[in-house]
Amino acid sequence: MLVANRVEEVVIAVPNTQYDKVVASLATSGIFHIEPPTKELSKYSMRIYRSASAISSERKARLEGFFKAINRNPEIVSGISLKISNWVDFLNELIEQNKDLETIFEKNITILNESKNKLNDLIELKKLIRYISYIDTDIRKAHESKLISFTIGILPSEMIEYAKKISNDIIMVYEKFQEDTFVIAIAGNNENVKKAYSNLVKLGFTAISIPSEFSGNPSKADKEIEEEINKINKEIEEIIEKLQEKYENLKDYYTKIFVINEVFKILNNTATSDTTSFIHGFVDIKDSKKLRNIIKNATNDRYLIYSLGIKRGQREVPTKMEIPRIFKPFESILKMYGTPNSNEIIPTIFMAITMPIIFGLMFPDIGHGLLVLLFGLFFLLPRSKDIGKVTIILGAAGIVTGFLANEFFGPLPAEALHMGEFWKSLGFQSAPLESPVDISISGGSQQLMQKLFYLSMDISFWIGAFMLIFGTLLGIANSYLKSDYEDLLGEKLPLFLLFLSAGLPFLLYFNTTEAGSTIKQALFGLGRGGPMEAFVFYGAIISLIWILIGKGIYRAAIGEGFRLNPMESFIGLFESMLLVLGNSISFLRIMGLSLAHSGLMVGFTILYLVIDPVGPKNPAMFTAAIIVYILGNLLTAGLEGIVAFAHNLRLHFYEWFNKFFTGNGVPFNPIRLPSINIIFQAA
Repeated sequence: MLVANRVEEVVIAVPNTQYDKVVASLATSGIFHIEPPTKELSKYSMRIYRSASAISSERKARLEGFFKAINRNPEIVSGISLKISNWVDFLNELIEQNKDLETIFEKNITILNESKNKLNDLIELKKLIRYISYIDTDIRKAHESKLISFTIGILPSEMIEYAKKISNDIIMVYEKFQEDTFVIAIAGNNENVKKAYSNLVKLGFTAISIPSEFSGNPSKADKEIEEEINKINKEIEEIIEKLQEKYENLKDYYTKIFVINEVFKILNNTATSDTTSFIHGFVDIKDSKKLRNIIKNATNDRYLIYSLGIKRGQREVPTKMEIPRIFKPFESILKMYGTPNSNEIIPTIFMAITMPIIFGLMFPDIGHGLLVLLFGLFFLLPRSKDIGKVTIILGAAGIVTGFLANEFFGPLPAEALHMGEFWKSLGFQSAPLESPVDISISGGSQQLMQKLFYLSMDISFWIGAFMLIFGTLLGIANSYLKSDYEDLLGEKLPLFLLFLSAGLPFLLYFNTTEAGSTIKQALFGLGRGGPMEAFVFYGAIISLIWILIGKGIYRAAIGEGFRLNPMESFIGLFESMLLVLGNSISFLRIMGLSLAHSGLMVGFTILYLVIDPVGPKNPAMFTAAIIVYILGNLLTAGLEGIVAFAHNLRLHFYEWFNKFFTGNGVPFNPIRLPSINIIFQAA
């Protein structure tokens, strides 16, 4: 759960006559991680499968494209049995049997893509034509005139004054279409229009030209284009419906291609002699007995399994992670950074706790948290289950902290729901996490506003101190797991002491002012003032000296002599000092984003009150104010949700992970063919 499972490295030797049955059994077991040879083997005779493997991979990718074209995800048919006597023959026969199916899909998808491209062009054309659709005369005649040149188009409003200055030698007619757009028509002799057109393009002018297949009358052309768009949409729907009828056939074909493609991963990584085939790979120690039974049954007890040892920690060993189901979605976030080494602590469970807490503190609003939750539930979950579940959890965290911060789509609806009175009825001056920005406009006291501001800062520094101290402690544990005692004693241990010295006052006091005062007294009083001041000062001094010469002392202790690289030591010292300062301050992002969220919502609240200071008495202004407030909430929820998530990732990836986590491991990736049975029959 916190470290990778132990895996057994094995070499399986089986008679060539039984090899194919063994491959079939391994492919359907879902427990064996095939390990490719580190170099070309002299007896690597399984090259015969390489071209067939490339064909199966290409076919698999092609079929996945077919699924995408009909707006479906690739799907495996479970519970089927395949009878195979020769892997390559099976692939060739499978392709031959489904040749007509591929032809149908390729032909229709080609038409579909052409239709979609044409549709996109028409939609863009319609966007332009709508600017001049009020013109009910044929403008193409003016375009085709030999006496004058003519063009019509649109120009950004802010450029109209500049456009007027170049209209001396041409006829220019312009009309405001929208606040930000003018429609401009120019006419004149060829040379003058050409020159004016070139200057207008520099100002952002976009010419509107009606294709010959449509009427030269913009009003009629607009209707014709709309009809053509509807016609193409109908054609696209018909093609997709036609392909949907072949969906079950496509699933069946894809399943078989998927199976043979997975099997080739074993076939391509097998060494063989004249009589025996050798398969090298890894199995979870818990499945070791199961693997032996599988091989025994497939070979009628004619096999040899040579164990290369039960391993965890060696660099080349794949990482087999077993995370409790409740924390599993956060594994996808961890893998954005990398796969843990088999000799590293897996931080998924810790991250599953800290990420929602930090996100909630950055994004405290019941309403906005609900929007994030619904976005995860209805948009992300169907597309990516893990990311969707993470988003739902983060949204729920925002709802909880929003309740504690007295925010429901900002302070205005919360006030209407009397949320503040609820907290006061419990004996609180305000909601526990209420923003000082909200207090500042609601008429709260300066003392309360200052108290809440410092509380926000205290929480940020406390979380930072905890995560940084805990991260360096995990770094010590990882060095021990790797048996890298030089790194443990020469770097990780002094770094832990340095972060403990700097962070312990924040951790124990939960008071930024008191912690800062303690650190100030420790530094300027040279450790005088009390036990905490002494620990901060002497702990920091010892850790910095330790970082400087620790590796040299370790090398001397193991008999290699006192060897130091001065440049490496001073860079390590300088980097450590920057880390302890920069990383600690970085956690103020929590407070900063929380205040920014409140500030934005207060801004939209003020805008609402400015638009409609009297309430529902003026229905028009009241409606306008409501619309502005809703748009403000949507904008804030969308932008801040992204920003809070990005900064949350940053605090984990850059401030926390670099204390202990490398993420350069190899995932344990067994061949998996769920609920599929392969029966290999000798030809």
